[in-house]
Amino acid sequence: AAKQARFTELFYRTYRYLNDSAGYYNGGELPTKQILLRNRDLVHRENKKLGVHTSFIYYVFMKRIEWKPFYAIHLFYNQRRDNIDDAIDEYTAENIKTLNTTFGEMARWIYYGTTDVILDG
Repeated sequence: AAKQARFTELFYRTYRYLNDSAGYYNGGELPTKQILLRNRDLVHRENKKLGVHTSFIYYVFMKRIEWKPFYAIHLFYNQRRDNIDDAIDEYTAENIKTLNTTFGEMARWIYYGTTDVILDG
């Protein structure tokens, strides 16, 4: 952003309404409601290729979706138990091998260099 850009100034002002218990609200929801929806000409808002809504948690940890077209995906790893019934307490290098979910694919891609299920045998 340019020095003293209008969006930057408006974003800074939203911190008057800081909610210490809700970081996502401060950095995402509040600026969207207070700035972007009222001033659509200030910045481009990407609605489709950022997996940043909490409803995305279900599709990451419980389902398998095509995730590669996304620019970024917020995993909400620490918030997943508040939103879904995740039977896995902790993901490990072993249990991600056969996990048939979006998270399983992403974790294998990072850890093992493949998105394919790994069957030890």
